Amino acid sequence: MKARAGVFVLVLLAGCAGTGPIVVPLPEKATPVPPPTGRACRVVVATVDDERTNKDTLGAVDERPLHADGIREWVADRLATLAPAEDNRVAPDVATRIGIQQVFASSPTRTQIEAVVALTAMFSAADGRTSQRSYRGVATRLNVMSRGTEFAAALNDALDTAVAQIAEDALRLCPTRT
Repeated sequence: MKARAGVFVLVLLAGCAGTGPIVVPLPEKATPVPPPTGRACRVVVATVDDERTNKDTLGAVDERPLHADGIREWVADRLATLAPAEDNRVAPDVATRIGIQQVFASSPTRTQIEAVVALTAMFSAADGRTSQRSYRGVATRLNVMSRGTEFAAALNDALDTAVAQIAEDALRLCPTRT
């Protein structure tokens, strides 16, 4: 009886493994990222440009490519959480231009998902200071079924890490208010 149950589980798991692409459903609306504590500051993301060299896939699991649509919009939506919508000041304290360098996910082992989001940010402060930095968010998650939603969760974690780093640097450029 145990042998039959084991065979049934193997057949069931084999049926879950497809051969086509894995579609990664990126969320349409971002979960708000808590703003860094400190001075009140208006950060505006002027542009988000998709500068990835490979825009066809986000990686692959075995021979199955990972596909997702709306990468630029997904990143822009997460970055929009940096500027509160109720802030009605005319000029921003810090403006930034974001470049998407890499969005990648893989499953290096059958039980692990790794995700990387690499961004560059060009900051322009109201006082004329400028700076450019690169940011990398990395996340690791458990891989249960190699479903797109599992990869999306890891990519969201990686993007949130990169956005939090950008928020900290933007805050450093904010003017001190008295």
